[in-house]
Amino acid sequence: MRTRIGLGGLALVAAASLAACDDDPTGLTPEELAGTWDATAASVSNPADPTQTLDLIALGMVFSLTLQADGSLSVSIDIGDGPDVDTGTYTIDGNEFGMLIQGDLVSGTIALAGNVLDVSLTSGIEWDFEDTGIDVPATLDLELVRS
Repeated sequence: MRTRIGLGGLALVAAASLAACDDDPTGLTPEELAGTWDATAASVSNPADPTQTLDLIALGMVFSLTLQADGSLSVSIDIGDGPDVDTGTYTIDGNEFGMLIQGDLVSGTIALAGNVLDVSLTSGIEWDFEDTGIDVPATLDLELVRS
């Protein structure tokens, strides 16, 4: 299965700007998000065809995201052959979330409830659902817990 969601085979995530910001005083701050977050649930779906959904954790993917208070991040993805780690930056504005990794922009929404971080990336994600070599726009939904 080929995709642009990841690092080294999965070209995963990235979004809108190079520095962390929070223009909405009621929104999340980089300080609140700082830490390492491990995925307990990860799914990719085709917005044009809701029957095309994959549970990435069930397929063996291990994903973690480390967010720093200064707006930098690292992403680790392991699809069974050892972790592939990359670095970048992130932004937040209210519940809008974005990452920039290796020049790729990905954005969506973010919500924090206790120790659970929900991220839904709806822009900049593509996946080859039919294993044909043709990537289509996709949504990546992650549920992460602070480690």
